[in-house]
Amino acid sequence: MELFYLRMNVKQSLLLLMTMCLFFSSCGSEETEFVKPDVENVVFSKKEAMDKFAIILSKALTDKNIREFIKHEALKQVDNDYDVIYHYVKNEKMANGLTFSEGLAKFCDGEEFLNKVANEDNLLTIYVPFIDSTFSAENWKIETQIPSVCVRNNDNEDNLLLFGKDEQRFLSRKQKPDFPVLVIKSNERLANANAVTKTNSKGLSNQDGFLAYFLDDSFDNSRQISTKAAPIRVSFFRYPEDSELLKRAFLGNKECVRDFIYYGIGSKPSGESGTSIATSDKGTLNTNNRERIVSVEFCDPNVFEHVKDGFDPIGDWTDGNLELCFDFIFVDKSEKPFNIQKFLSVRNDQLIVNPSNPTGTLVYFLNEPIEIFNWDIYTYGNMYKISVSEYDPGTIIEKTVNHSSTFGMNFEYNAGVDLDVVKVGSKYAGSVTNTKQTSLKIQSTNNSDPLGDVIVNFFDPIYLTDKIDIEVLGTYRPSPFGAETKYLSFSKSQELWTFIGRAIKGEDEFCSRFNFIWIVDRTVYGDMYTSNTGMIKLKIQPGSLSK
Repeated sequence: MELFYLRMNVKQSLLLLMTMCLFFSSCGSEETEFVKPDVENVVFSKKEAMDKFAIILSKALTDKNIREFIKHEALKQVDNDYDVIYHYVKNEKMANGLTFSEGLAKFCDGEEFLNKVANEDNLLTIYVPFIDSTFSAENWKIETQIPSVCVRNNDNEDNLLLFGKDEQRFLSRKQKPDFPVLVIKSNERLANANAVTKTNSKGLSNQDGFLAYFLDDSFDNSRQISTKAAPIRVSFFRYPEDSELLKRAFLGNKECVRDFIYYGIGSKPSGESGTSIATSDKGTLNTNNRERIVSVEFCDPNVFEHVKDGFDPIGDWTDGNLELCFDFIFVDKSEKPFNIQKFLSVRNDQLIVNPSNPTGTLVYFLNEPIEIFNWDIYTYGNMYKISVSEYDPGTIIEKTVNHSSTFGMNFEYNAGVDLDVVKVGSKYAGSVTNTKQTSLKIQSTNNSDPLGDVIVNFFDPIYLTDKIDIEVLGTYRPSPFGAETKYLSFSKSQELWTFIGRAIKGEDEFCSRFNFIWIVDRTVYGDMYTSNTGMIKLKIQPGSLSK
């Protein structure tokens, strides 16, 4: 009996011991299961955060839904480049019903950790580069191509840290890889919501509120995005080299085309069917016309390679499309300086070889010309300066720019029309002139590439043509029967209008034989004058707001 109780006590003791072990083991398991990383107190530098985001993305790209979503968003070109701005799209749903951030969070320590990493940079961007025929946003084969991920910092270091599914190594930003790669970077076309920006700049918003400003409206494609990129085929002669406004101005006042465009000073047909000549030596400012940049040409192929070539292994392949920055600098009559800064997004697939230049320089025709200003020569004088650079983000620096402009005294007030200022005579009309000088500071970054300065003069020509050619067709009756043709060239506009005036009055020997004549402009206008910084050429045309 005692032996029985003893055995029972041993069994009970063993059972109690096993129960206690199971209890403590269970408690330990529960404690391990519910321990979460202390994300809140983790501190990342911006560089560390970008690296960690790249690691997360490199793992997540094994998910076809992630790849499909990034390609779809990149093709929208929301900033006129193949950029996916993370905070702008993070709440968008993918094909599997998860948001983009939820999809990425599956490949790290949860959404809280992902947010901690991503929130270090409000402009965090996934860029899909163009790698020749190997990889691009358009030809990304999402079924089979799983890209690696590299990190691009704004410190201009050549080595780029590369993360793949099972590897970590370095790439050169000056040598294109031969395999698919996505680039993590801070967006250079946007400024944070708390940055000082132009009041008219548009921006991006997400569910949390306003996200960021576009540095310039030319980068804003958010309101006209499409889901498929269709490269625009641009013809070299598509743009209005021979616009009616410029041709009329050239015929009306070849010696100072802008006097005709902005003040109506010159000669032109008037009356029924242009049967008389109207000549004006004074006029008020036409506020409907503006100076505009219509094309940009790199003076030498090496200049373009210097700033970046998306199709050449020489250059920063992680940079994306070019961002050209223009600082327009003016001085007014009181010697007060002004600076207007504008940007231009240059798509690599729209750069074409200039067929008229045997050196193979590249030219870009703007779909939408950059409007500069309405040239009020009374207020701003005869010159303004353009400082050009290829913008890359970095540390803000300032440089001092000097500028001067000459002001004529050939103006009077028109008391009958709200005291409008009237320009009297072409150019300075022999009046006394006064030169105003000023200096001001303009901002750039330490990583931007300067492309030089240029002075634009009110008296610059528009066309490089030397002569005005006309065809005079005369008939004995108002019909082609019995017609004779005469070809004439004039070196000055006034000579042309003198001839036309004589022809209308029948005082010209040829024209006096006919009872009906046609005068047809057959001038071959050819190349237009360009403003050349030495590195880049700007074709600047006055244009009408109505066009």
